[in-house]
Amino acid sequence: MPALRRGEEVAVAAVGQQRRIRVAETTSRIDFESYTASVRGRLLDTETGLPAAGMRVSAVPAWSARENDVTRTMRRQANTRTADDGSFVIDGLFAAPYRLEIRPASRNLSTELVVGSSEVDLSAGDLEVTLAVPLPGDR
Repeated sequence: MPALRRGEEVAVAAVGQQRRIRVAETTSRIDFESYTASVRGRLLDTETGLPAAGMRVSAVPAWSARENDVTRTMRRQANTRTADDGSFVIDGLFAAPYRLEIRPASRNLSTELVVGSSEVDLSAGDLEVTLAVPLPGDR
């Protein structure tokens, strides 16, 4: 990086992570570990307690005001559908905070159709959750 001067601060980003370094006179090496996580769980109907089969579960990055645009664009969003027993798995997420959004599977991904959501923090790795949501009659 030829235009940098000693003492300047630089943000260095890699997929899912960011580090801030100060330019020194010597060449520095920055190592990023690749952290991925999975969220698995079960979705239940709040009214009956029965499995909520065929619902769409989306893992949406939970943005923080202290993050910059580079970090935000590196995070992944993923979707899956619940199985007959209400179970779901979303693999390959970054180890970071997410919001799980639940929608009827036949609907598009617009926010007004969310029937339930839950904040999950995957910073420590894989997580298992059980969620209960009110199911729409026309799903």
